[in-house]
Amino acid sequence: MSKYLATLLSKETSGFKKFIDDIEHATGYNKHDLKLSSSIKLSTNHKIRSLGLNPKDTTSEELYFALNNLVKLHDKFIVAKIDSKYGAPTSAVMDQIAATFNKPTNHQNVFCIKPSVAKKLLTKNQPKQTTNLLGYRSLDSMIKNEDPKTLLSLAFYVESEDWRDKYLDQLKNLSANDFEFKDVKLIVLNKTKFKKISNKIIEVNGHNVVALENTGQVLIAQLDTRLKVGFSILTYAYIINRLKMMIKFSTFVQNQKFNSNFGEIIYKLSLDADSINFYLSKYHLSWDCIADLTSSMDELSVEEKEDILFREQSSNISELDKILVNLEPALHFWFDSDNLGYKKGKNIVSLNLLDACYNFYNHLPIEKNSHVFMEIAINRTLIARYLDSKVSNELILKQVNSTPEENEFIQIFKNKVVYS
Repeated sequence: MSKYLATLLSKETSGFKKFIDDIEHATGYNKHDLKLSSSIKLSTNHKIRSLGLNPKDTTSEELYFALNNLVKLHDKFIVAKIDSKYGAPTSAVMDQIAATFNKPTNHQNVFCIKPSVAKKLLTKNQPKQTTNLLGYRSLDSMIKNEDPKTLLSLAFYVESEDWRDKYLDQLKNLSANDFEFKDVKLIVLNKTKFKKISNKIIEVNGHNVVALENTGQVLIAQLDTRLKVGFSILTYAYIINRLKMMIKFSTFVQNQKFNSNFGEIIYKLSLDADSINFYLSKYHLSWDCIADLTSSMDELSVEEKEDILFREQSSNISELDKILVNLEPALHFWFDSDNLGYKKGKNIVSLNLLDACYNFYNHLPIEKNSHVFMEIAINRTLIARYLDSKVSNELILKQVNSTPEENEFIQIFKNKVVYS
C-alpha cells in the first residue's frame, strides 16, 4: 500500500494494508493504491486552499480548527434555511429536517418489506415491551393504530435479545413476494405518544436516528432539548449516511429476488453484514463493500449493462450527497470529500462530513478526533477500484447472480488471479 494512504489509516486497519498488498499482486500490479493516494492528495489540497490555507505549511491542528469553524458556519446556514433558531425546541427542527428529505424531488425508491408482512412478523413474535412503552393494552390495538413497519423498527431496538433472535429466524421464511418498491420515508416520532420508547431508543442506540434497512423507513426520535450549534448539520449527515446503507441493502436484495434461497440471504444480511461475502484472492469482501463497486460501463455489451448490479444505486447515492448542496450551496465544500484526509504532525484529520460534524458537536480535542468514516470510505473506494474492470465485474456478478444449487457464494477467485 502507498505510504500516504498508510498514514491515513489507523493501526487497527493494518490487516487491510496487508490485504491491499496481496490484492495488488493478485490483480497484476495495477497501482490503484498509488492512483487513489494521488487523487486524495490533490483533492485535499484543493479543499485546504478553499479554506484560505496553504497545504504546504498547514498543520493538522490548523486544518482541524478551520474545519470546526466551517461546520459551525454551515450549521448556521442550515438553521437559517429551515427557518429555525438556536434555543428552539429540537422537535420543531426535526420536523423541518424530515420535510427536506420527504420532498418528492429527494425521494429514494427502495425494495422493502410489505406492511402486511411486517404485521404477520409482529403477530407471530409479539413485541411486549414495545406495546407497553407505547401505552397499548394489546398487540391488536397497537397494530390497528400504528404503522406495522414502524413498530417493527422500534421493536428491533427496544425488545430483548431473545425477541430479536426469533425475529431474525422468521426472515428465513420470506420470499421476494413479501417485498415491494416504496419511497423511503423519514418519520419523526410524535413527542407525546412516543416519548418513553424514544428515550429507550436513544439509550440503546446512542443517537436519535434509527433505521431497519428492510423497512424502507428512517425513524427520528424526539429529543427533549433545545437546539445547539452543530446539531442540525450532524443530523443531516447522519441521516444521509443511514439512507446510503438502506439503498445499498435494497439494491443487493433486489438482485436476489429470483434466488431460491432469498429468505436465508435476508436473514444473513440482517444478522451480520459480513455473513455474505464475495471472494478475491484469498480474502472475502462483505456485500456492502461490493455495493460500492463503480462499474466500468464502456466495454460492456447491452446485456451486461442491463445486468450491472449497482449502476442505479450509484446515481441514487450521488443524489443524496446533493441534498445538502441544494439546501445551501456553500455546503458544496463537503461534496466528494468522504475519503479525504490529512496528516502533518502527529494527528490524522478527516474531511469526511460525518467525522467533522461528530468532532465539532462533541467538542473533541484533536488527539481524540474521529476519522473512522474517512477510513471506511478509503477502504471501500480502494476495493472498488481494484474490482472495477470488465473481468472482475463479470466474476463478481457470477457470484451475485448464481443460484444456491450452482454456487452459494463459493470462492470464484481461487488462490491468486492475474488479470491481463
